[in-house]
Amino acid sequence: MKIAHKLTGCLIVIATITSMHADPATKMRIAIGTGCAANTPATVFVVLNGNEKFRILATKRGDYWEGETAGYSYNAKKSRASLRGIHPGGGGRSECQKSDAIYLGDQNTATGSFQFDCNDLKTEDVRVVLFPPTIKVGYTRGFALCVDWGFYETGIRQITELWPNETVRIHLDWPKDDHNAPGLILLEPDPKHPERLKFTGIAARHVNKNHEIDFPGLTQALIEQRGRGVGSGPTPSSPAIDIDIKRFQSDGLQKLVIEGVK
Repeated sequence: MKIAHKLTGCLIVIATITSMHADPATKMRIAIGTGCAANTPATVFVVLNGNEKFRILATKRGDYWEGETAGYSYNAKKSRASLRGIHPGGGGRSECQKSDAIYLGDQNTATGSFQFDCNDLKTEDVRVVLFPPTIKVGYTRGFALCVDWGFYETGIRQITELWPNETVRIHLDWPKDDHNAPGLILLEPDPKHPERLKFTGIAARHVNKNHEIDFPGLTQALIEQRGRGVGSGPTPSSPAIDIDIKRFQSDGLQKLVIEGVK
């Protein structure tokens, strides 16, 4: 278990909008208030609107950290962001904050602002491995107002700095990058041990002592989730889960290994 600094109020993320009274923005400016003086790394990463695969590097320039998207724009009035690497020694994850569009100086130039505080929060890392590792894996993690995700072409993935109050969903052999798609709900908060996550009841029935879920266990867990209406196949119909299982079989899915869960 490690301690990561969580930023949520005295830190202000500012996104500069390039068009007149318009919402699209590509550039970001991050200002850290005096209450966060201890958290002044040379660089931080911005996760914009939940997509962890494309983190935006922000570099300190004077009193600010500045970054820019890779050519795409976002809505400064209707976006949210969280930060990574906010601890001076490395690591650290902030909560999500929604953006506000404000106008400073030139009234024709809008600015999007995200505000954060500084707090300590315990986090954990989890590593998931699909066998064979050539099978695609994705994940969705978070809670209602702060959901992040990543979809990857290989089946080995480190999910870093998990909070003890979030849920983790694994997307096995995903056919398309869709964080709203159902998947295997793997981890959830542990009311008996609020400082950590635990396997969900369904997943716990199929994971062995080595924290592995074999192919029959994976398919059965998905079927059970579907029966409870909490996800698995794209619809609650039997043919839908059959389609998923046939794809797993065709691609040779063998098992899922989870490392780091106590």
